Amino acid sequence: MADTNGNGRNVIIFVADGLRNGSVNPIDTPTLYSIRQQGVTFANSHSLFPTFTTPNASAIATGHYLGDTGDFSNTIYTGFPSPNANGSVTPFIENDSVLGDIDEKFPGNNFLDEESLLAYARSQGFNTAAVGKLGPVAIQDVTQVNREGNTIVTGKGDDTVIVGSDSSVSTGDGNDRVLIGADSPASNTSADGGNGNDEVTVVEANGSNNLFGAAGNDTLTVVEGTRQLSFGGSGNDTLTSNGSNNRLYGGSGDDKLFAGVNDSLFGGDGDDVLFASQGGGDRLSGGAGADQFWIANASLPISKNIVTDFAIGTDKIGLGGIGVTQFSALTLLQQGSDTLVKTGNTELASLVGITSTSLTANDFVFSASVV
Repeated sequence: MADTNGNGRNVIIFVADGLRNGSVNPIDTPTLYSIRQQGVTFANSHSLFPTFTTPNASAIATGHYLGDTGDFSNTIYTGFPSPNANGSVTPFIENDSVLGDIDEKFPGNNFLDEESLLAYARSQGFNTAAVGKLGPVAIQDVTQVNREGNTIVTGKGDDTVIVGSDSSVSTGDGNDRVLIGADSPASNTSADGGNGNDEVTVVEANGSNNLFGAAGNDTLTVVEGTRQLSFGGSGNDTLTSNGSNNRLYGGSGDDKLFAGVNDSLFGGDGDDVLFASQGGGDRLSGGAGADQFWIANASLPISKNIVTDFAIGTDKIGLGGIGVTQFSALTLLQQGSDTLVKTGNTELASLVGITSTSLTANDFVFSASVV
């Protein structure tokens, strides 16, 4: 097998759970039927009956009959506790995390102890993909289980994509979901949600990643990580940072931006709502439109925040759930060309370029509860 002419041919393996040969017909499964008619078909699509998914997946991966791989069931005796199976020594292996535990104990991180057909095809210059159930799909090529170094482009429909480091994802149409670093910390990955109301999440990062919502009302979230860049694009987006030193750009539309510690928020066009973190130290820039800057919400900040472009008579400064419900509870101090907003001994925010005497109660909004 070799793609010697450089045409970039594709090899795709479908691992379907419980799909019988007789189920593939032009009426019930026209697409699979068309694919089979253009490829290779087998009268007996299972290596074991009653069916067990992972032994069949192992047989597909290696081209061997059942038993040659040592995989006889959907559980396997490991002789050691599997961390991702609550310490079991007989874990259920239709799970890529559990397979990762097992693979670590074998040469080449492969419990099948030989190169899979899909891995060999890719080494010969073919583009490869495995589609189907988690675990059985991972068996097809353990070198790709870390989901790193991939370029993934999806089309229509609601897709879920999980990637690691050094990857690029573009999901196209549909309400899609992209998870970066779900298996292990990720870096140097870009994910573009495309059209639709998408969710793009950095679960854990050990370097910078880029999140793009593009069109639609998107949700971009950094669960853990620093130096992450989130771009909402068009639509009414929600951008959240639970890490630190991240940058959130709302783009056009009426966006909501939630800061972590020492983050920079940029609302962009539209009437945006920007929330400073409980830790504080955030830099808030509303951009065009009538924006709200919630400089304290739920608790007083540890460090003061900075509001760079507050517009008197257009924007609002918000305080929620901190026991401050009226303008008279605030202290406004002139510091050079800026105004420092305080309550008691706590510095809440510095309003850049604002004269303290020009501020009135109309520039503030108060909420007794957390917003």
